[in-house]
Amino acid sequence: MGSSGRFVLPIYGSSVLSLSQVDFRGRDEAFEEISQWMRYLQIMHEEIRKKLVGFERDELVELIESLLGMDDAIDQKIAAFAMRRAPSAHMDALRQWIDGWTNGRGVVSYRQSFDLADEVVRVVKVMAALVESESEDPSSVLDLVELFLQSGGAVLESTDDSSGAVSGEFREAAELWLWAAKQCRDAGLDDDWSRRVEKLMESDGYGLLDLLLPRSSILLTDSELWDLAARYESQIKESLGESWEARSASTRLGMVAEALQDSELYVRSVCLKSPNLNTLQKANIVEKHLEFDNPEGALGWLEEPWDGDEWHRLDLLARTFAALGHIGEVIEIRRQIWDLRPSTRTLEGLLGVLPAEEQPASNEEARQRAATIPDLETALELLLFLGQSEDASGLLLQRREELSGNSYYSLPAMSEQFESSSQFLASTLIHRALLDSILDRGYSRAYHHAARYYAHLGRLEAKVLDWHGVDGHRMYLSDLWDQHRRKRAFWSRVGGAPG
Repeated sequence: MGSSGRFVLPIYGSSVLSLSQVDFRGRDEAFEEISQWMRYLQIMHEEIRKKLVGFERDELVELIESLLGMDDAIDQKIAAFAMRRAPSAHMDALRQWIDGWTNGRGVVSYRQSFDLADEVVRVVKVMAALVESESEDPSSVLDLVELFLQSGGAVLESTDDSSGAVSGEFREAAELWLWAAKQCRDAGLDDDWSRRVEKLMESDGYGLLDLLLPRSSILLTDSELWDLAARYESQIKESLGESWEARSASTRLGMVAEALQDSELYVRSVCLKSPNLNTLQKANIVEKHLEFDNPEGALGWLEEPWDGDEWHRLDLLARTFAALGHIGEVIEIRRQIWDLRPSTRTLEGLLGVLPAEEQPASNEEARQRAATIPDLETALELLLFLGQSEDASGLLLQRREELSGNSYYSLPAMSEQFESSSQFLASTLIHRALLDSILDRGYSRAYHHAARYYAHLGRLEAKVLDWHGVDGHRMYLSDLWDQHRRKRAFWSRVGGAPG
């Protein structure tokens, strides 16, 4: 497992080289410096090994115990080593654990689903360690992993997995099956592996194995993948155009294309089902060309304008030219994107390719243009990005009636930026908008946030030196009480009516 909780396979026993410590003066110099680092690390490993040989058993056990919990990959390495002694006992325990999921477990609520997801992670960690331990009975390990994956449907049937936490962990574990199967194949166990993958996909009613085919090159040869692709193509042609079978075969053909990193096969997977492509399908095709390192192939899909989504086409075209190394075309297209949709994101895209000497002029143009941007939040974000907090505060004051408190993800961060530059009136206007939005909707589940905004407005009052015609704090609170006095659940959180 990595720090994100995902399993790590395979684990290589090499030290991590900090690239920040390498001075890349040139290609040859870089390789020489890395080689020196590796020679140094090899010497250090040998010295450490000699010292460890002299330690007592209890001292080594204490060292291993102290390492547990520091890093998921280290935990898995230790677990894999420990499981070499009695892998069958661990497998029996896991089977009982999985059986407990599918038999006798009651309904799992939304809140409980996160604990269940953590439980799934722990099971996957143990199975990953079993796979890495290179058991003498790899077939049993594979059967166990397959049993786990097939239990996912039963688990989800009794779980409120609205967050996707449980299903997400099952999906990530699909790759573990491929590594377990590869060990069986490497051990000489005979099977029609592509058919077995195909049958697993057919048994998946919840999309838990969506990563199995895209990553199946771990197990299958290119020849086997092409045979699998041919079977899916036949299924598409034999099925009715918009039938479930055709859509399913098309999706899986696209997954095989990912495994092969073949952009033309991916195009066929889309076009066989949908001859008349929409812009979303075209965008996905371009993304796959770029992902599969085929920018030349992407260009053909970007030559003509896309009705209703020109900004997206231009963005993909800029990325494609960047992959081809055509910096002049990238700059020209990034300018078009900025003109078409001025925002912090499009300005960053332009500045990222402009020569340093041209950037100040572009920043000044952006500052002047910000006030004309129809969406107030976009305009404010752009001015703050440019460091023009005073201009942003003035624009907010001028267009305050346009401010919507429904942007509860972005506005708090914007408010912090205003406060850090002493624009306290602007922060006040944002907090009022956030508070008003919650109370106007009567959204009681967010009253704890509303209480925070209310308290912060009280702290901001003394910092606002000029209200510029905006109602002062007491007047605002009086109006707030008049409009929402019946929302007792809120007022109880802030000490009752404003004094």
